[in-house]
Parts: sequence; structure tokens; C-alpha cells
Amino acid sequence: MLRTTVICLALLASWPAAAVEIVKQEPAKGGLRYGEVVFVDNGKCPKGQVQQVTGGQWGAAQARSTTVATIPRQYKCVPRPN
Repeated sequence: MLRTTVICLALLASWPAAAVEIVKQEPAKGGLRYGEVVFVDNGKCPKGQVQQVTGGQWGAAQARSTTVATIPRQYKCVPRPN
């Protein structure tokens, strides 16, 4: 039991911390995967906040002339992450 606890703690300690990157402009069309989140400091939000952009999905033609629904990117102002 103690050995398992020690191994779990060692794994958690070695887990890389996710760094939050804030960019100056929104990625171009196709530059953001579906569901991927980017923080953009482009001056469109109030002071102390940044724009959170969540990637959408563009419709595309597939076999037999069917299409995939287009899901637009989502935008909202959120407090600046640390």
C-alpha cells in the first residue's frame, strides 16, 4: 500500500505543469483544432481580461456528397489566467 502511494506521488510530482500561453492575435482558419482553447490578448475585452477562443469545426465534403455540420468558434472574455 505504501509503495503504491509513493509511486503515485512520484508520478504526480513529475507531471509537467500546463503553461498557459496568451497570444496577441487569433489563429487563422484551420490553425485551431476542434475543442482546442487559446487565450488572445487583442484588446477586445475589458481590462484584466482576455478573449478565450475555443476551436470550432468547419463542414467538409465526404463520401457520397454528405457534409459535416459546421460548428463556429466560440468567444468569451475571461479573467486573465495566471
